[in-house]
Amino acid sequence: MSIVVDVTDVPGLVRDRWGFLVIGADDPGASPKVLSLRPAVRNTELAFDVGSGGMWRRADAASVATFVVAPDGVGEFGEYSLIIDGSIDTMGDVVSFTPTAAVWHRPAPPAPS
Repeated sequence: MSIVVDVTDVPGLVRDRWGFLVIGADDPGASPKVLSLRPAVRNTELAFDVGSGGMWRRADAASVATFVVAPDGVGEFGEYSLIIDGSIDTMGDVVSFTPTAAVWHRPAPPAPS
């Protein structure tokens, strides 16, 4: 079960947290690129320093990405992951991420035995 999050709440929810930035590829045979990052919050946008390698090139060619924040065990949704979709743009060596949709995603089920 997912619970919709107002995108205007995203900056406050990710401040001082880390997660995984996922950027797909135009080539259907290519794997997505994933980096563990801590965003800088800039008003309604998030900024990521992805370096100057493959992730930056992928971000420069893409227009959308997903940022997944792992559960932190704190508060009402502490066991939920926060999944944020957004548009991206490269600005120098920084990837700017503007949230367009977000959800709290239910806790993972137990591992199979």
